[in-house]
Amino acid sequence: MWRWLAACTPPEGPSDADTTPTAAVHSALVTATGDSAALPEHTGRTGTPTTAPGCGPAPAGPFPVTSSDEVHTEEDFDFDPTGLVLSQRFENLIGIERDGTSQIVATRIGYDAAGIRSLPTGEVLVAQPDTGSLQLVDPSTGGSVPLIGSLAYPNGLEVGVDGSVFVSEFVRQGHVRWYDPSTEAFEPIADLEYPNGMVLSPDEQTLYVVSSEGLLGFGASTIYTLQRNPDGSWDPALTLFRESATTLGGMTTDSCGNLYVIEYNGGRLIRIEPDGTTTDLATLPGAGTWSSLRFSPGFGSWPRTEVYATNRRELYGIEVGIEGRHVLAP
Repeated sequence: MWRWLAACTPPEGPSDADTTPTAAVHSALVTATGDSAALPEHTGRTGTPTTAPGCGPAPAGPFPVTSSDEVHTEEDFDFDPTGLVLSQRFENLIGIERDGTSQIVATRIGYDAAGIRSLPTGEVLVAQPDTGSLQLVDPSTGGSVPLIGSLAYPNGLEVGVDGSVFVSEFVRQGHVRWYDPSTEAFEPIADLEYPNGMVLSPDEQTLYVVSSEGLLGFGASTIYTLQRNPDGSWDPALTLFRESATTLGGMTTDSCGNLYVIEYNGGRLIRIEPDGTTTDLATLPGAGTWSSLRFSPGFGSWPRTEVYATNRRELYGIEVGIEGRHVLAP
């Protein structure tokens, strides 16, 4: 019933081993996405809001928080097209309804799913630090296959509407890697200190990346941006966007270009608007480490205007009054 209200030490450096995607990447992320998933219109610069209808002054906050002792997650979570929350339980990927009812979506995804992201196809990507790989989950069969190996502690995940995949390697001077479905290339596009959470802007021309100075929630964080070039490639130049004296956990964006971040230890939810205005929206009351922050695509009983956070136990929701960005959103 809803009511009002760093698990492992990573290795010291990235691997230089081959990270060429398997053939399954091409069939799953190229053929399945097709040519119809065009990118939104380029807005031209970091932080520029899109032309989404209804984008005006953001609601002021602070906002009330809902929580549930029935919806339990691990480090990361996402939503699927049927209205389920996807998370890890033991070595399985499970789907959870808002009342806590759960089912197994896929087996043998591994015991340490640091990143979980739904693809535009309805398939699911899982980042596995223990095996240094990305797993592709097919909910229609309940099976999963390894896609890419030889990664150094893959952690953060993000996907685009065209099937693009971004993964961060949470190590000292770790890579941010990009899979380009148009060329089938999988390559590093930036190197920075302990890159972790990532999120695309609503026009998908800006990638926000958190860099952490310390491990396991101790130390400062910096948010950098990467920009997409007119030819569709990514400029490797990192631009400082925002600094934080505390470690930041999950990040997400809404359809109007606002960025949401949550403090990893304190649970303070912050909104950064396109003009730089920063607003405290809520401080979540649960104990734990706030590792993931997501909007839903609006299916089932999960509204698109509610942003969700996990402390690796309970799932919390905050109604912010603006629809979120999600690759599965209609």
